[in-house]
Amino acid sequence: MKVESCNNIMLVCSSLGGGGAERVATNLALEFLNIGIRVSIFFWDDKTNSEYFLDKRIVLYRPQSRNFFFRCLSMRKALIKENPEAVISFTDIPNIITWLASLLMRGSFKRLPTIHSNLRARDLATGYTIRNQIVRFLHRLSCRRAFGVVAVSDGVRKAAAQYLSLNDRTVVTIYNPIFSGGLMPAAAKKEVDRRHIKLVAAGRLSAAKDYPVMFRAVNILISDMGQKCSLDIYGEGPLEKDLKDLAKEMSLQDAVQFKGFSKNLKENFPRYDMLVLSSRWEGFANVLVEALLCKLPVISTNCPSGPSEVLDNGRFGTLVPVSDPVSLAEGIYQRVSKAEKQFNDDDLAKHLSKFSSSYVAKQYLDYLSGCCL
Repeated sequence: MKVESCNNIMLVCSSLGGGGAERVATNLALEFLNIGIRVSIFFWDDKTNSEYFLDKRIVLYRPQSRNFFFRCLSMRKALIKENPEAVISFTDIPNIITWLASLLMRGSFKRLPTIHSNLRARDLATGYTIRNQIVRFLHRLSCRRAFGVVAVSDGVRKAAAQYLSLNDRTVVTIYNPIFSGGLMPAAAKKEVDRRHIKLVAAGRLSAAKDYPVMFRAVNILISDMGQKCSLDIYGEGPLEKDLKDLAKEMSLQDAVQFKGFSKNLKENFPRYDMLVLSSRWEGFANVLVEALLCKLPVISTNCPSGPSEVLDNGRFGTLVPVSDPVSLAEGIYQRVSKAEKQFNDDDLAKHLSKFSSSYVAKQYLDYLSGCCL
């Protein structure tokens, strides 16, 4: 049901494709539109080959300049023109730009920044650079002066409240919207050919995903355990060349294949035996939900934050320590060797319902209307 105070919502994100936060933004946009809300999106990066589907009724604003302050001015113009009741922004830079644009105009709207990563774990891994410190300072201000703050998992919520010095009561957890409509029964899973395990991974080719650990686990499976296996990776990112070089150095160029970006991973999942996630940190891990929807067995590092919540503390998948290729290899081998069913389908369906677009959109609208979650 449409909330009367939110008939017009603007979403702000860096792009319309290629990332988890962008996927959340586009899924929410479609859901809001379907229930009669006017939706506009302000974005700036062009990812033409990897953009998610958008309804033509959604109004798009995209500044031509890459200048940070010009984007703030362009967004101010968009806000004046649209006059939205609420603005939802996705990740730290869009959160900051939305806040600064709001300072440049007269008008009243509910500003709702969202946090999609464990900020403390991310900055600890990438280093406390001057840029990171400036972003953290501005991000803290943008969140403190907002109507509220949304975190995509409880782990992200707790870390953000502490790291940004926020009042814990102003930060609420709303999971990511991963699928639309009701749960469809998955196709019957094919019998695993243990002579050759087919693994799949998906995600940005970045330090956060820690693909080198995954490569070492594959190497252990092949060299130490005598288990033939292959790994297909779907995704793009700044470390693509480095990772391809590493696979070649480890003599894994035949076992590890890079498949590029895929808009619909679920179409590819039936050909694999297991999804593997080796992240050092996460916000939510959308791909785990997508795998569970296809009843594809999953194994993930128990990193901060997200995987343990998506997998219900290991109930719906295997969790292993972070940065431990031996445990990851052993987990893969043991998980594939278990022929018995791991969980009840009804329990899984009930768990996954929390990640549907309709359920998540209602949570956003309830929160914006002042309802407690």
